[in-house]
Amino acid sequence: LPIPAPPILFQALETGIAALESHTLLADLNAVHVVNSAVKLYSKSRPHPLHISQFALILRRTAANLSSELHIAASLSDTDIEFELDTFYERSARHLSLKGEFINLRPSALAALDPTLSSLSGTTVPFTGSLKVALTPQETWPVADFDIQGGPGRVMLSGLYHEPLKIKELTASGHLHGANDTLQIEIAALFDLDARQRGKPRLHLKSTLTGLNRPEQIEGDVTFTQFTMADLERYWPQGLGEDPRQWITQNIPEGLIHQTQAHVVLDVSKAKQNAIVVQDITGSLTYEGLSIHYLRPLPPIQNLTGKGRFNRSGFHFQVANGNLANMTLTGGKVDITGFDRPIQTIAIQAGITGSLPEALTLLNHPRLDLVAGLGIPPETVDGQFQVEPKFAFALTHAIRLEDVDIKVQGTLQDVSLQEPSLSQDLSHGQLSMDLDQHRMTLEGQAEWANIPLFFTWDTTFNQNKSRDDWRSHMRVIIPRVGHAGRARLGFELPDMIEGPIAAVIETQTGWDEQQTIDLQLNLRETALNVPWLNWQKPAGEPGKATGKLQLTANRAMTLTDLHLDTNTLKVRGHALFNGTALARVNLPHVTFGTSDLRDVVFQPLNPGLAITIGDGFLDAAPFRQLLVNAPTTPTRNSAQLPAVFPLQLYLPRLHRVRIAPGRYLRNVQARLSWNGTGLNAIAASGRIPAELTRQRNGKPSGANNTSKSFDFHYLPNTKQQLNLWLRTNDIGAVLRALNLYDNLIGGDITLTGQINHDGAGIKTQLQATQFTIQQAPVITHVLAAASLHGLKNLLVNDGLKFKKIDADLTLYGDRLTIEQSNAHGGSLGVTAHGGIAYQTGELDLKGTIIPAYLVNSILARIIHKNSS
Repeated sequence: LPIPAPPILFQALETGIAALESHTLLADLNAVHVVNSAVKLYSKSRPHPLHISQFALILRRTAANLSSELHIAASLSDTDIEFELDTFYERSARHLSLKGEFINLRPSALAALDPTLSSLSGTTVPFTGSLKVALTPQETWPVADFDIQGGPGRVMLSGLYHEPLKIKELTASGHLHGANDTLQIEIAALFDLDARQRGKPRLHLKSTLTGLNRPEQIEGDVTFTQFTMADLERYWPQGLGEDPRQWITQNIPEGLIHQTQAHVVLDVSKAKQNAIVVQDITGSLTYEGLSIHYLRPLPPIQNLTGKGRFNRSGFHFQVANGNLANMTLTGGKVDITGFDRPIQTIAIQAGITGSLPEALTLLNHPRLDLVAGLGIPPETVDGQFQVEPKFAFALTHAIRLEDVDIKVQGTLQDVSLQEPSLSQDLSHGQLSMDLDQHRMTLEGQAEWANIPLFFTWDTTFNQNKSRDDWRSHMRVIIPRVGHAGRARLGFELPDMIEGPIAAVIETQTGWDEQQTIDLQLNLRETALNVPWLNWQKPAGEPGKATGKLQLTANRAMTLTDLHLDTNTLKVRGHALFNGTALARVNLPHVTFGTSDLRDVVFQPLNPGLAITIGDGFLDAAPFRQLLVNAPTTPTRNSAQLPAVFPLQLYLPRLHRVRIAPGRYLRNVQARLSWNGTGLNAIAASGRIPAELTRQRNGKPSGANNTSKSFDFHYLPNTKQQLNLWLRTNDIGAVLRALNLYDNLIGGDITLTGQINHDGAGIKTQLQATQFTIQQAPVITHVLAAASLHGLKNLLVNDGLKFKKIDADLTLYGDRLTIEQSNAHGGSLGVTAHGGIAYQTGELDLKGTIIPAYLVNSILARIIHKNSS
């Protein structure tokens, strides 16, 4: 309200009093009483007169003082108002004091008196109060005190709120100190928020207005108690972060604010234009039951309890506890900043504990869709987690996931996963996690098939050409896999592998579903045994195996960089797959013992396995037990070799096959078939080196004038009956090369035979020509027993030469039966039948030895007798 400057006011008072005293009729007037009066005031600016229904005025005058008592009762805008004002003017001191009281004064009714009071039209709270004012000519502003009580009704604060505030109760007091140019106000209000189940919102305000002539700012302390987040939309001042106001009121819709304390500085320099600006604000609050929709439509963070602080640039919530879905918040903070900038941001950080299925369900939500591509159904996972997620994003109308800065760090405990690989469970996982909107890293230890391991797993959520073009990378370290662990994984080979294996497995998966598995095995503590190679590696000897498996859509395609490296066995190569099955293994170079093989190929059959050895040097000594001494036609009662898978072995050309030191074959071609229980087909041919052939005198030939070779077949006929056929032009050289017998020279031999119908035993026919036997101990004893010392000496020296031998033989188990045989040469003739037992070394033969000189003597006598 416009208040006249005190000097003018006091000058007017003195002028009035002087006029009274100088007026003849009024000079002795001491008092005036106007009682029980009614007054109507007419004004050009008002369409209707102001009717004062009760008007009482008492004026008193003494030589020193002037006083008055005024009582008014009027109706303004259908509101009955009462007003009393007592004044006292002390002339000598030129001091004016006023004391007023009012009842049921509605500011909205005052707005009807003067257009300049139109800003009060929205304030309908009826006020009752008192006012004390003291004025002196020296002060521009008086000293005044007031007390007001009001309610219920509405209070309009133009420039701060678009709508009036509903007030249930209001008290206010103030002190105006003109000399200090300040106005101090204290207000307490109880808000009327209709039906409320929790709390009664209250406001307590202490403020100071400075610069009464030209006010610039109001500074005060405000306390709000017991209001909800739903009320915040009503009490958030205009001009204080409109975008945050919209985001907070829409996305923090629930919760109770127990108390908010704030220090506020308002710029009121343009208050006449209804433009009140929040110049500064700082404060704190306590709350419970808050819900925050941080990224709709994800489940909100609920039941938040804690405290916070705020200023002109933002809100900062400190969270004591809460929950997210069925997960528990153990603390955190929410920062909403940038109120003083064009774009505001929110940052959420919290500690969360809960079950892994709940976490996966959240990360699998379509709004995030971070782990759906991992193919891990939440119901297959168990365990607990403790993480600290961080979210940060700008408060814009459309929030995209790629615009959200997400960081999650924490630990996972007692993790288990059903059958992630090879139908085996992962258990007892203790992991650390680091996740953002681009990638996730898991690192720690666990057990797979009860095998302890350590692993690191990196996976990316979106394809970015600026980084490596892979979707996930896993590195697994298995310090030890023993016999029990290999058995659980289905890789139990007790006769071949003994002791622990250490492994490092690295897996990379691309966005095109191409997958690479890099396998490294440390075999130092592993004992290896390959019986059919007669090869062993003892524990403690260095050894390693590596390979790189390529997969497409979880189907194996190739195995490259395949290496097996030990002191005595080295393999390198690659493999191909057809669908889910192994199609081919190519080993360009294999060395074991003294063997050096090239172009070795393994090709699975249905059933069985085919092996091709393209070239190289083969030390066959380890195979002798399988190829030479194995019973090819076991009897029903004889011991059999352990059953293995069917095997086909192809040798297109081996330039050298070593049988024993100094004993070998050249240019060997062979095909071997093993049906799982025994050999069922063999075809082999090759050449015997010249140094292993001998002349008739038993000395090495030293030359290769006549090529020596062999050809051996053990094959089924059209009736699937196995036939045996052996052809060589030097059986002695063949036996020496095979390290079977050294005392046979030469020999052109043909051996044919056939498996018996009962599947046990082989019947053969043997024909051989032009061979010599030397230094045969058994034959030596036989000749000595027959007193054929000349033949004995011949056997020991030059050898017994035979032109031909014919024999019918039967091989049954480990026993060779000679059905009948006859042989003759230049020195003797022999007939024999009987058997040889290989296991005991026993010979049981019967026959006839006919020296050549006895045959010649008999023939000579017959000729002589006939002639005579």
